[in-house]
Amino acid sequence: TIGSTIMLVAGIDDPRTRQEQLSGMVDAAITIRASVFRQMRVPGLECRMGVHCGPCFGAVIGGNGAVFDLFGDTVNTASRMMSSAGSGSINLSAAANALLMPRLREIVEPRAAMTMKGKGVMEVFAVMDTAGVEHLPHTNQPAQGGNDQDATCSGLAAWKSKFGV
Repeated sequence: TIGSTIMLVAGIDDPRTRQEQLSGMVDAAITIRASVFRQMRVPGLECRMGVHCGPCFGAVIGGNGAVFDLFGDTVNTASRMMSSAGSGSINLSAAANALLMPRLREIVEPRAAMTMKGKGVMEVFAVMDTAGVEHLPHTNQPAQGGNDQDATCSGLAAWKSKFGV
């Protein structure tokens, strides 16, 4: 079980290129992060994300309460990226980072290599926000000069335009 974690998957039965799929996933992660930290303002709510790309397989498991689940090293690696992320951070694996370059060069920064459970030492990259900040700290104060939703939407629109997403 993954408890309070939500797993998002891109590219299953999707005709777009892997780069387009992954770019859409990172776009979704940035949107979620902005919503959690700038719009929702829920004390104690944390948002950590990990992104990896590669093959996986799915199966229906269970008898009476059958559920569909995804398995494989790709799922495990994404989980390790998420586990190593700080609150408000989006971590990319080296494989995801390589696929997204040069498109996201200006908002992705390398972090120190980390030892991951069951994986060994892995390169990790952090997705910064459009201002070059790794995470958006929780605050109960509105943004200066306007509301948070306007700032988030205009920042995200500029990011999407800049990177062709």
